[in-house]
Amino acid sequence: MSVGRCRPDAVDTVGVEQAEAVRSRVLRLPQVLTDDEVLSLDKMYAAIRAEEQASHDAAVTADAAAEGAADGGDRAQTRQLFQHPNLTGRRDSAHITGYLHCGGRMARDLPELLAKTMSVMREADADSWGLLEGVDDQVRVLEYHEYTRGGAVANPKHCDSGSLVTMSVLLSDAADFTGGCFTTLELDGSVTKFSDVKRGDGLVFVSEKWHSVQPVLSGVRRSFVTELWAYTSWPWGRRGPTVDAATGAIAMRRVDTPRAELIELYTSAADVSEQDIDEILGQYVGCERELLVELKAAPGAIHELLLPESGGSSSDDSSDESSDDSSDESISGE
Repeated sequence: MSVGRCRPDAVDTVGVEQAEAVRSRVLRLPQVLTDDEVLSLDKMYAAIRAEEQASHDAAVTADAAAEGAADGGDRAQTRQLFQHPNLTGRRDSAHITGYLHCGGRMARDLPELLAKTMSVMREADADSWGLLEGVDDQVRVLEYHEYTRGGAVANPKHCDSGSLVTMSVLLSDAADFTGGCFTTLELDGSVTKFSDVKRGDGLVFVSEKWHSVQPVLSGVRRSFVTELWAYTSWPWGRRGPTVDAATGAIAMRRVDTPRAELIELYTSAADVSEQDIDEILGQYVGCERELLVELKAAPGAIHELLLPESGGSSSDDSSDESSDDSSDESISGE
């Protein structure tokens, strides 16, 4: 199978390669993970959240001490964003993503589980698609997803653009939540629902296949998502290296400077919300908090705030796939 890049186009304008990906079937693998393995992932995520909470509490205390300072109140606005290398996005989000590959965390703490996960995916691909054949595949992301009420992957044409094979393992018992059904949009416009997935079951599929998660109505839905691709592993968030489509060359973007991507967003979109800004900044380790405060205080001055440092135009490290799939990939999830 030859799979092209995923674009959120209409069904009747999908290219042959994309159609092949969408046409491919999802494999359901019962009990990919044991209860103990599920628990080990839950514990890792809980530890990450505890670390972040301790850091957040310390920062809030510092902000309170600086309440009389000129920027004390402004700094408090940034606390809605996670400030931890393994977390992304807003603290109040109904869909939180933990990046277990960041800093090599899972490779260090759960190496056997990581090796098992990759082995299962490779075997499934060899039996069905052959996308990894002859490829020195690597982990692109290891994601722990937590959905609460209202959490979803709402775009029916969401896909893991650029990756080859994806596996989503349900970590919650069916009784832990309602809603939150994993679905795939088919070429004929019909929707396939995977409503009988049990805790520990894995869904393996071609990454470019359209897929989504319906809104959670109650409870908490947790899942573990792994993507394999044909490029080097990236130790930080989802938007790490950029890949030249023609040559396959990898360019490393500066993970702590989202200015160029924000410029691109503002110059290509008529209406940009604070949530758009938060989601972009949340993709980066060590995001520039002072910049976020300025943006929230004066969003109309975005160009004056950003262009001087960037030399008046978008830098090379933002000229990759963001114009193609930013609407699909700012936060992944299954």
